[in-house]
Amino acid sequence: MEKYLVLRRITAPRQQRDAGSTVNEMLVAAVVVAALGAIAVTSVGDLTGKSRSTACEADKRAVEIAYQAYVADENAKPAAVGDLVTAGYLNEEPPAANGITLDAAGTVTATAC
Repeated sequence: MEKYLVLRRITAPRQQRDAGSTVNEMLVAAVVVAALGAIAVTSVGDLTGKSRSTACEADKRAVEIAYQAYVADENAKPAAVGDLVTAGYLNEEPPAANGITLDAAGTVTATAC
């Protein structure tokens, strides 16, 4: 009987301690979650910037192809990007934020790319 009483005294504090989390454990968990959140936010921000740049380049290339098709079909140069839309070579004009323009020589430029 005495043997069991000693074992109870030894194991009791450990069982009570394992019942919940300590403040230190919770702080460590909070720091880890905050660090992972910071990494995720910066990664998403980089992807957003890259996707805008890629979309701008795609719009520029679409205008270049539409310009070439217009010149081949109409034997004339369009005055502006809007003429490509009117003639049906583009479905819609690229967003103004991209700053895509077409000069008299047929050079397509984009300020946002």
